Amino acid sequence: MYKDISFTWYRNKNALLTTLSHYGYSSFGELNYHLGYGRNFGDKISIAIEGIYKLNHARHYELTHSFVLDISACYPISPKFILTISVHNTLRLKYGIIGKEIIPMRFDFHLGYFPNKMIGGYLFCNKELPGQMNIGIGLAYSLNKYLILNGECSLMGIGIGMHLPWKQLMFGIHTKWNYRIGFSPECHLSYFL
Repeated sequence: MYKDISFTWYRNKNALLTTLSHYGYSSFGELNYHLGYGRNFGDKISIAIEGIYKLNHARHYELTHSFVLDISACYPISPKFILTISVHNTLRLKYGIIGKEIIPMRFDFHLGYFPNKMIGGYLFCNKELPGQMNIGIGLAYSLNKYLILNGECSLMGIGIGMHLPWKQLMFGIHTKWNYRIGFSPECHLSYFL
């Protein structure tokens, strides 16, 4: 199970990002705390840097404390196309900070196409080192101001979801079928200050 709570604060062309998340359950899992800063430069490119503290826990084993650094950038190619690139664990740090096993480095590439306010699509590619590569496509369609539908298909799975915006709230449900491990449902609630 995955749980998270996130907060993003914007002022002028600066952003402060923070997230607390947990993947797993009480006997086994990973707790992450993200803290980052982003800045928009000349309304043309945005760059963010984020430090992530990782705490891995498993019953009957010692806790493992780790730290990684992420860097990401977003560039609007045109009014309808947006390119984003991010690198996870840019410094190739290890589990336990001075341990022997390197935390996987991950490269993410997204190309978004937004012809109008009603529909948007994107292509993405994720590659872990060491690890596998995932390539896919996604689509989001706003039927009206109260219902947004989305779908995604990739080499690793397929998913569909719907989002219900109301005033400053956004409620969403989503399900994904991972070809190897089966179905996983998700729900989220966002509040926009």
